[in-house]
Amino acid sequence: MENFNQKEVFATMVRIYYEDTDSGGVVYYANYLKYYERARTEYLRVYNFNQSILKKEKHLVFAVAEINVNYIKPLFLDDVIKVTCAIEKISKTSINFVQKIINQDDIDISSAFCKIVCLNENFKPTKIPDVIADKIV
Repeated sequence: MENFNQKEVFATMVRIYYEDTDSGGVVYYANYLKYYERARTEYLRVYNFNQSILKKEKHLVFAVAEINVNYIKPLFLDDVIKVTCAIEKISKTSINFVQKIINQDDIDISSAFCKIVCLNENFKPTKIPDVIADKIV
């Protein structure tokens, strides 16, 4: 999961707020999923794909079909993290992302594999539109 096959790795910065942590200032493990989701969403925005517009105009949504997270070190209140994502593989109906969270000291905090599936209005897997697939790979 460490080696991205894609030439370009997208990254976005996130600050850890009090709402993300427990009373000890440690980030709750499920919040890592939110950070990974934000990076994937921002990645699509770079290519001018907004998920609410895709739903409204194309009647398509992208949903997580599989996710595997490796927690290496904890995150803490006020950390500033870099969340990366890159496409490992794209198929007719799905996109596999590899992702990482790195803290402000450039230390690996977490890594993840995420499979996203394109769904139609009936929530059935459907072909990713060529206009999207051609642009993001």
